[in-house]
Amino acid sequence: MAENKGSDVLAIIAAALAGAVVGATIAVLLTPKSGEEMRRELKESLEDLTGKLKEVGTSLKRKVEELVEKAKKSAEEEEEGPSPEEAQG
Repeated sequence: MAENKGSDVLAIIAAALAGAVVGATIAVLLTPKSGEEMRRELKESLEDLTGKLKEVGTSLKRKVEELVEKAKKSAEEEEEGPSPEEAQG
């Protein structure tokens, strides 16, 4: 259950970032500006997006690594068989 919460949080973060990018892009494109100013703002928006995506990617990588470690540990425990406490109870 806790594993799903982590992926749910990442999905919410990714959706929020996507919404922010879409909103910012629409605002930039609909605002009357010179071509040079618009290109500068689009470039800044893309740089911000790149930074945010790197953060999400790092977080996602960390979460995947945690899940892999949990899976490995669980598999090792199953191979070893039940612990003495589990065997008695």
